[in-house]
Amino acid sequence: MQRGNIITDLKALIGAGNDTSDSELIAWINDAYMQMVDELIKVQPDFFSKSATTDTVSGQREYDLPSDWTKILTVNIYQDGSWTKVTPMGNADMRFVPELADSADQGFSTGSPRYYIYGQKIGILPTPDTTTSDAIKIWYTYTPDTLDTDTESPDLPEQYHRILKYMAYANFLDRDDEHVAAERMRNRFDALVQRMVETIASPQEDEVRRVERTQNKDLYSLSSLNTM
Repeated sequence: MQRGNIITDLKALIGAGNDTSDSELIAWINDAYMQMVDELIKVQPDFFSKSATTDTVSGQREYDLPSDWTKILTVNIYQDGSWTKVTPMGNADMRFVPELADSADQGFSTGSPRYYIYGQKIGILPTPDTTTSDAIKIWYTYTPDTLDTDTESPDLPEQYHRILKYMAYANFLDRDDEHVAAERMRNRFDALVQRMVETIASPQEDEVRRVERTQNKDLYSLSSLNTM
């Protein structure tokens, strides 16, 4: 469901003759959405994940990470005609790199590449020596953004989108001084969210349990940014 559809359902639940603005309804829906996201992350920290790719640039070591990343899950690099896993380098390991600014191999090999995170950038060692399209691919977790337009949909399985309106409706009832009814509606929301969490957290064979999105332009090389 898109945000516009959720607002329509919420208005039908509230009924005619209410003076609630759309901005209030949107705020309540987003509040409910973020609560659902928080509950899912508690039991499935990697539920919200994406992949992104960028080009390698000969002699360029560091590349900008996607703006919404929170944790790197894994990194692959395409070199010499095949994909290779890039293993993480901890902060302690970085102390033993002679010169981070030096593009030389410095003891690292293409057969066992490493990566480090520095600020909002990912560094690859040894430094890529070829320019290749979409040669670095990362998988990472992210925290979903609020629903900012009526055409956006929650990053949740669609069967759970309808739950959002119950928490939003509870906020409306509280504003209307119907606190007992609001508490009942809030309890209903909590129970449905808990059921959703339990379903997603249980083992599922041959099924992916996370939201996966591939956005090839989420991860940019420094050179591509310079041409924008």
